[in-house]
Amino acid sequence: MCKICNKSFNNDNSLSKHLRMVHDLSLLEYKIKHENFIIPKCPHCDENCKIRKGLTFHKTCCSVECISKECSGRSHSEETKKIISEKRKKWLKNNPEKHPWKNNKKFLSKPCEKLKKDLTKYGILFSEEIEPLEEKFYAIDIAIIEKGIGLEVNGNQHYNNDKTLKDYYQKRKELIEEKGWKLYDIHYTKVYDNIFITNLVKKIKGEDINLDLDFQLKEKKINKCVDCGSKIQYKSKRCESCEKINRRKTKRPDYKALVKDVKELGYTGTGRKYGVSDNAIRKWLK
Repeated sequence: MCKICNKSFNNDNSLSKHLRMVHDLSLLEYKIKHENFIIPKCPHCDENCKIRKGLTFHKTCCSVECISKECSGRSHSEETKKIISEKRKKWLKNNPEKHPWKNNKKFLSKPCEKLKKDLTKYGILFSEEIEPLEEKFYAIDIAIIEKGIGLEVNGNQHYNNDKTLKDYYQKRKELIEEKGWKLYDIHYTKVYDNIFITNLVKKIKGEDINLDLDFQLKEKKINKCVDCGSKIQYKSKRCESCEKINRRKTKRPDYKALVKDVKELGYTGTGRKYGVSDNAIRKWLK
């Protein structure tokens, strides 16, 4: 019911039309003036929440800072993740040059760039980052399209300990080769082997050569504690136990000598003897 002219309406939509045409008021203005409606406040800055439609409001004032605070710690549902994924794929398909792997120089592979220079020196024409599959965003590092040959320069992260390709890269290879390509996975160390490069060029030019793709995986260096020799994390110098001992400013006495000192001097006296507090002496005894 309109409280200005006492006309009744079935819903807010009818009331809203009446208010605009007869009283020159919006539904929100009417609710505030005649029904004591209060616009909700943003929980992060105490400003009014931004109206979305009718009497429906956003949760915040929609400033960048408040939206960021509202969304922090929240996680997407599986349905939302799927929608975001599909939209991202569609956008990348329409804007392939804006993919982070292509427009950021920090992702450039030095071995791959060296191989490209070597192939150019031998007069081999190739294309870079060719996507052979329409439904996937897989890109071949170096593609000789007229011969259907693809060259992939791989780091250690592409391989298992037995030098086989990891599942993701193996599946990728199989899908690409199903489209008629011949894909050669080259470990980055082979790029610096001049004999291998020569044989690779001959293979590309059509000579019947067995290309040696074997390589040696570098063993991961095991970091050991400088004091006790136990295995520790990368970049650490000592294990946790030795680090605690190394930080000590006062050398601890033998346990039996410490017990004897406490009986004779007490905790405070023993602490003065070794230059520490009485609580430190209690901890030493534990």
